[in-house]
Amino acid sequence: MRDSLEVLHECCFLLPVGNEIDQAIQELSELLTYGKPKSISGAVFVVMRAAYRSNNQQQLNQVKDLLDGLVDSRLQRICLYGCVMLAEERPLQFAEHLHNEEYTFGGAEVNFLCDFALHNKEPKILESLVGIPELFKLDEKARNAVYGSLAVCYGKAKDVDGLSRTWQLLKTEKKQDCFATCVQKVAHFYRCLNAVAPADLVVLLKKMNE
Repeated sequence: MRDSLEVLHECCFLLPVGNEIDQAIQELSELLTYGKPKSISGAVFVVMRAAYRSNNQQQLNQVKDLLDGLVDSRLQRICLYGCVMLAEERPLQFAEHLHNEEYTFGGAEVNFLCDFALHNKEPKILESLVGIPELFKLDEKARNAVYGSLAVCYGKAKDVDGLSRTWQLLKTEKKQDCFATCVQKVAHFYRCLNAVAPADLVVLLKKMNE
């Protein structure tokens, strides 16, 4: 089991391609003979994402079958596949998948996606989630969770462009006072990175602090 896990962890540094996808699928299959290891979601995501990009339906179906065997929770299975589509900037496909599965997307799912994106350093998942506001009908609490996680993801990665995109998403909110904590997080990381914050962010901060 340890050898198989080591191979999978190596795969996580580079997205596998071609025959490497089949090898990674085989390694995942072998894990099933040892039971269901913890912390396998990151490896499943990498392999599934590679299969998704390859447009090889057979490989994708194999990974989905493995996902069913490795993960008991329907929420986690739905969300892991969703992470792939969102990371590939295909939110419409994820919304369609939810509809086809007759699955209601809510706060628990948002929390899973936020945790996964933070742990695996995949902020694109969250950008796609809020990029079309009406698509997933996220409530205020969920949007706060997403914006806050985005700020942390990009801030810790020292990605000023990512922080800028987060602010562009955040400032579209009509009731910005309800997102004060997220605004403060974005501003905090601008300061930590010694980067110049956008002028409209500075203006809003002054207004909030009055």
